[in-house]
Amino acid sequence: MRRRSVPYWHEPGLPRTESDDTRVPVALIAAVTLSREFMLARAAARDRRYDGVFLTCVRTTGIYCLPSCKARTPLPANVEHCVTPLEARARGFRACRRCRPDEFHAGRDPAHERLQTVLAAVRSRPGDFADAAAIASTLQVGVTKMAALFRQHLHASAGDTLLAARIAFACERLATSRARVLDIALDAGFASSSAFHDNFKRRTGTTPESYRRLLRADRFTLELPSAFPRAEFLRLWGRDAGGTCERLVDGVLHKAFALAGRPAVLSLAVRHGRAECRVEGAGTGPEAMRQAHATVVRMLDFAGDPEPGIAHLRREPALRPLLRARPGLRLLPAATPWECLAWAIVGQQVNVAFAAALRSAWIERLGERIGDLYVHPSPSAAAALDVGALRRLRFSGPKATHLLTAAAAAAGPSLPLDDLKHATATQAGRQLAAVRGIGPWTVGYVLLRGFQFVDALPVGDVVLAQALQQTLGLQERPDADGVVAATAPFAPYRGQLTMHLWNAAAER
Repeated sequence: MRRRSVPYWHEPGLPRTESDDTRVPVALIAAVTLSREFMLARAAARDRRYDGVFLTCVRTTGIYCLPSCKARTPLPANVEHCVTPLEARARGFRACRRCRPDEFHAGRDPAHERLQTVLAAVRSRPGDFADAAAIASTLQVGVTKMAALFRQHLHASAGDTLLAARIAFACERLATSRARVLDIALDAGFASSSAFHDNFKRRTGTTPESYRRLLRADRFTLELPSAFPRAEFLRLWGRDAGGTCERLVDGVLHKAFALAGRPAVLSLAVRHGRAECRVEGAGTGPEAMRQAHATVVRMLDFAGDPEPGIAHLRREPALRPLLRARPGLRLLPAATPWECLAWAIVGQQVNVAFAAALRSAWIERLGERIGDLYVHPSPSAAAALDVGALRRLRFSGPKATHLLTAAAAAAGPSLPLDDLKHATATQAGRQLAAVRGIGPWTVGYVLLRGFQFVDALPVGDVVLAQALQQTLGLQERPDADGVVAATAPFAPYRGQLTMHLWNAAAER
């Protein structure tokens, strides 16, 4: 049979045959009769995309499981299928203790919930955790299980997550206290002053002492990571030649921001292994400079480390030329998650040039002007518009509705984008997908370029599908299912692969 869709809220970035504007609830999918052979094949493949669509009931054990259950595949003759746990129990089956289908269908994931609780503790008190093993102990799981949880939900290792928490803790203390640098290092959990300085500089581009000084200045210089992809960075930010929110002039990016609640222009020159930054306008002062530094560190992706992904992707010979061409390529995220989400919605199903024109028009309509640039409108400012105002700016009706719906969600409690910067990919993906007009492509795109999740996959992206076909030598351009299948061997670095493929396509 022809499958129309899969449940968009179970796995961020799931394939769809329709546009992001279309939603198909689970009840409708379950009502469609899937063939027995199809369900057996999906369960044999442990396909997580069908969790919630059907259950596998095994007569010999009396157990019902999710399609993704990692238990031994039963003989087809011993299998029957049903839709809900209630139906399975009515037939006399009991829930599998391994995949816990009842908890899944109830929307619960105890392991993920424990992970979120422990993450909050790590980020508030990183000095309490000596190493990744201490995190595993608090999670009450083994190191292997912990690594799998972090890879699935955070696309990162526990060690990297702990290091990021320590650096964030140190930045907060350096900015808000007069404590000695050594005391801050020890409180953050670093074993020595040298370890603190080395890691702080690698993650922030400067030393702890220089970080304190830049808070009282209007400019600063950061040391870039080795092999920083300058050409790709400039191409990304120069794609909109007439940009109203940012502009690239002679290799210098000028970006308007609201810093500490006031408009400012951040000028960023990336050259000779350094990032030279200057802040102009009303938005200066310690808090504004702190925000400016954090924004630059984010845009240049100091937290990223391309080497593990390169080592993994190099196992596929067809990818090696791609990786050699851009050895230091990073995710290079958008300035803020909200800017990323707004761009993704504006850019749905239109070419880049027209999307850029729409974006410029609504930013000029709402943004606060500073010089010849405009500060990107906040979610609350965008939500105050109506569909008619956007239609007059050449937005289609659905696109205008979806942008305003997303803005209202981001301005309220249902989609707190700033808070989601500290969430898991699973949580962020679910909350994004719950907003009308945000489908799998948008979810995958925002997880990748808004939240820097290195395994996020924007399924449904035409350029990605075309690049996969050309690079891997596929006979035809893969559809959504084909993209998922073709990139499966490259997890957990599918977002990194996507960046390489997009940049290769842009160069062509």
